[in-house]
Amino acid sequence: MLVPIRLLETLTSSDQEGGRWETIWQPKQPDVVTVRNAQLKRTVVFTVNGKTMTMNGESRGIPVAPQKIDGRIMLPLRTAAEAFGQRIDWLDGLIVIGDKAFDPHSPETLAAKESIKKMLTDRRKPVNVDQPDTPLASYGASVFFIRYDYTSSALVEQLMVKTGGGNEKAVKLAGKPVLSSAKAIGDELYFVMEVEGRAELAAYHLGKGTVRLVAKIADWKPGDGWVTGIKQMGGELYVVLHYGEITMGSESLYKVDSGALKKVSSAKSYISYEKSGNFLYTTDFTPMFSVADNLYRVDLVKGTSSNIGKSGYAYGIDLSVTPGGGVGFSSVDALYVKDGSLFVLGYDNQNPDDRSAVYRINPADNSQVRVTPPTSRFWLKDDRILYIDASTGYLESVKHDGTDRRTLVQRKASNVTLLGGDLYYMELTGDNLFDVGHVYRYSLSDGKETKLSDRSAVAYYGNKNGVYLWADGYEPGIYRVESDGRNTRLVADSVAAVVPTDQGLLYTLTYQKGVFALK
Repeated sequence: MLVPIRLLETLTSSDQEGGRWETIWQPKQPDVVTVRNAQLKRTVVFTVNGKTMTMNGESRGIPVAPQKIDGRIMLPLRTAAEAFGQRIDWLDGLIVIGDKAFDPHSPETLAAKESIKKMLTDRRKPVNVDQPDTPLASYGASVFFIRYDYTSSALVEQLMVKTGGGNEKAVKLAGKPVLSSAKAIGDELYFVMEVEGRAELAAYHLGKGTVRLVAKIADWKPGDGWVTGIKQMGGELYVVLHYGEITMGSESLYKVDSGALKKVSSAKSYISYEKSGNFLYTTDFTPMFSVADNLYRVDLVKGTSSNIGKSGYAYGIDLSVTPGGGVGFSSVDALYVKDGSLFVLGYDNQNPDDRSAVYRINPADNSQVRVTPPTSRFWLKDDRILYIDASTGYLESVKHDGTDRRTLVQRKASNVTLLGGDLYYMELTGDNLFDVGHVYRYSLSDGKETKLSDRSAVAYYGNKNGVYLWADGYEPGIYRVESDGRNTRLVADSVAAVVPTDQGLLYTLTYQKGVFALK
């Protein structure tokens, strides 16, 4: 069975900790498509009519070759899904894609099957997954989003705006914008565009509808790679550009300075970067070489860069070992600078028995202290470090010096978010990261835990207006969590995607084209 690429993106991607898959297609190689997951550090390359694919540079034979049908590249479902780390099962005419086996005869499976089949009788036509509208930002009563259109030679991205319940209209932008990496900061939407063969960083004012040139980009064009990140730190704008493909390519970090991009540092692939005073701290990921000695301090005044931390240690990386002895690495972008010290995940790469934990590092003398037991995720709040204990899965905390260890929640937590003075998380009901159930809140001020959902959720979101749940299954839609824990259904339809913003939620629907907003 052959399926469109973007359908596989949707089926194998998640808002949880596995990251998202994205497709890279270049007009120079119209029969080659690259699908990558930056967080999982995995790249898969398919070629039309080719009986091999490459995974992170390794060639593998495939039984069915990708095809081009009506100008659209179609991938073999089973091969592609398994390459993305998923498995395929068949259930009474349904195709089941997931990351673990299931019991086809259990009451839960049979109930879900009947519910899905009932939903499949919906007479409405689903939105074309090859041309989805992608929410970007909201401003007042206006919603901004990307509309994609495939032509015979290229993928065209068009910035669209819809005000209130009015009609949609295209936003005219000079040149060829690259909106998939656009970043909303304050009242402006920053993006890269190509104008007369050269690249520029531009900013579109969401309220005024004007465009200004932020910086010219020399020696790089969108066809040379992609934009990894646009970030504002200390009132300054920083941009990360990727050169080449993901396996053998590299990245450079720039600061916007007097209408140009000033190079700050380079890396194989940045994990995180944080500014403090006149210094910039970075971690990078080089899986094909040594992952150790990857923590740097850049002097923004002198323009010099130096390694910090302890020699032989790897930072910003979660090291995991499977029961069979397999070793896995995943990047963790948590990097904090507090009172002159750095807090970052680390482990001794020379010790095969060591595991990732939080370290406090003094950049002045490179001394470091391990302040937590093994963990894969952590956050800083006031004078304490919050983390998930690797052995129990419980939420715990310690002081910055590693003393006064406390267990906050005695249940396995996943998808943890620190919002204000509270921790939000989903209960992990199994051994897999996707076996999640209800949403909870833990108040750091009074130590109370509150159950926020009366149903399992796909994801949850929090902003200044409250907490929202995205649910599917029997009663799909978006729910608002009330102060007493009740869930009020705000959207009573099958939701395709949700993007949180400072002003609310933007979302798309499975059976209706367009982008919608919840304030």
